[in-house]
Amino acid sequence: MPPSPDQDILRNLGIHRVIEPKGSLPQPAWKLDNTPAAYPSETLIDVQALHIDSASFTQIASACDGDPERMRQHILGIIVQRGKLHNPVTGSGGVLIGTIHELDASSSAASCIILSQAPAVY
Repeated sequence: MPPSPDQDILRNLGIHRVIEPKGSLPQPAWKLDNTPAAYPSETLIDVQALHIDSASFTQIASACDGDPERMRQHILGIIVQRGKLHNPVTGSGGVLIGTIHELDASSSAASCIILSQAPAVY
């Protein structure tokens, strides 16, 4: 049986990625499935950097006594535990910088994004 319009809307909102609590939207969810495979309506991004918001950075820096390596480990721990950068103390996250690796065809057409292959370097 084909998916209903309601199922399409829920998938487009990313609810299928939510592990905990079930039925939640991805942003406030405690934990997400961050399997690096793009489902229909998703974009797979190669993350190069995370820009952590000020509240989260300040809290993490304080908890780690400003030690860069401890801060790095703390941030990676949040991502492993939650499947995303969403600081459980501040409730905040950040913004990523990355490159689109895979884009759903319907999303590409709707947003007029065209992916091209980088030229080979010899």
